[in-house]
Amino acid sequence: MDYIVGERWNVIADIVPAKGHRIQMDTFPGFIHSGDDFVQNSAGILYTETTIGGFKGFDEKGTQSSAGAQSCTVRKLHRRLHPNHEDRNNGGYANDWLIGDTKTNEIAQARAGPQERKALAQQRMGSSLDATFPATTSCCRGDELRPGEQPDLQQRRKLRWEQVSVESKGKIDAEAAKRFMADHFDEANLCMGACVRTLCGHGELDPTGIPEAGWMRTRR
Repeated sequence: MDYIVGERWNVIADIVPAKGHRIQMDTFPGFIHSGDDFVQNSAGILYTETTIGGFKGFDEKGTQSSAGAQSCTVRKLHRRLHPNHEDRNNGGYANDWLIGDTKTNEIAQARAGPQERKALAQQRMGSSLDATFPATTSCCRGDELRPGEQPDLQQRRKLRWEQVSVESKGKIDAEAAKRFMADHFDEANLCMGACVRTLCGHGELDPTGIPEAGWMRTRR
């Protein structure tokens, strides 16, 4: 989101349904869902996502991703987000979902989208005490760079995530996560400089804006 819209994403919806788990999520004034997708429930489940762009179509008979908010374990949420499970996600919103369970210290990553029905074997499940962590950059994890190919901005961010995960092996905590999210290292130019390619993305500081999202910087 741009700053004008993003600064108003400051509402916490606290939902206590007649049946099921209490849900808390960030949202925007007037919304009836999160939209930004930072969610937790009283069963100890946390989840968020990054959008995979360029997807089309959805399964009208599938389950919408919002149904996952009532899940009580990592595995149950994973099933609801996974197109190949019986609860199959309808693919209407293609995402990399990052999932956590505060009671069991489990983490998982699930990919949901119509183009991913045969690629979900790439999801990873493990303990949050593992040395590595699942990261996502709004691009398909299976897309590898070919020799001589100029990577797009999301691939550059993907490379940076891989680098910091190796450098921080065995030392990842909440403070390290804050540093990762504020990281301004440009993997393309191998220097510090906030832009669209850095983990802390800054389209407003980049000469090209964010072409993939249709945002072009106005030169004055």
